Amino acid sequence: PETLTFKEILEILLNLINKKRLLIPFPLSLARLSAKFFELLPKPLLTEDQLRLLKYDNIASGKYKTNSDIGLPSKLYFKNEVKKYSYMWRDGGEFSTEKYNLGK
Repeated sequence: PETLTFKEILEILLNLINKKRLLIPFPLSLARLSAKFFELLPKPLLTEDQLRLLKYDNIASGKYKTNSDIGLPSKLYFKNEVKKYSYMWRDGGEFSTEKYNLGK
């Protein structure tokens, strides 16, 4: 199975939707402060619950067997699968005439 960092996931997604964004590391203490402010808004951009979830890795540790360990290898790859669902964030959405930029 693929092991990707959160930054790698964001970079792949941004590449697929042809968006250029600067990804800046954000200290957890500053993120907590921001979350407290954002939670006052009707649709918060960041919440304390989201930060709690981001503190934990979401990958197999090796302690337990994975599907591939029991003979069920995954034929799905993140980049190929997310491409199917990311069209809505591209300019023009599903009607975009641009081809996917898979150069990375």
